[in-house]
Amino acid sequence: ILRTTLIGIGVLIVAMTIVTYAFRVQILALGKDFVDNLGPWGVALGWFLPDALTLPIPADAINMLAMAGKMKFWTVVAFAGLGSVVGGCVGFRIGRYVANRAWFRRFMERRGSEVDRLMRRYGPVALLIAVITPVPYSIACWGSGALNMRFRTFFLISLLRIPRVAFYLLLIDQGVLQVVF
Repeated sequence: ILRTTLIGIGVLIVAMTIVTYAFRVQILALGKDFVDNLGPWGVALGWFLPDALTLPIPADAINMLAMAGKMKFWTVVAFAGLGSVVGGCVGFRIGRYVANRAWFRRFMERRGSEVDRLMRRYGPVALLIAVITPVPYSIACWGSGALNMRFRTFFLISLLRIPRVAFYLLLIDQGVLQVVF
């Protein structure tokens, strides 16, 4: 998991650096439009949707747009953290509600098998791993609900998404955005 995390961080930084360098002008314009039109609530929504619904939206890219649009670092952290934690709580409730549905079991067997296996074996520790690493957090949220984890335990562990957001945003800010400016 540590190796996967380090590789994930490296891939994130390299990919965002290349994209940012190649499309510098467009990203700055898009970032400005993003901040002007959606503001911090757009950041929250950009984190809520993938963390609640397992949508393939790269939430860290939302942060990069917000920073390129000159949104303050701690504003991005606060709203991304809010969107992520609330999204995770919705995902938890979804997991609790659909745990016995055949389509959910098929989904977890296909797309979420590795996370489901971790959740069944390690419970809260697996959730912690998903909170801070590239392991799909949304699937872990669904699994936490489906496995009847106590909501309080789930919520307290999920609050660690906020320092995770800050750490990755710092990496983006120090690495990727330095290429732009």
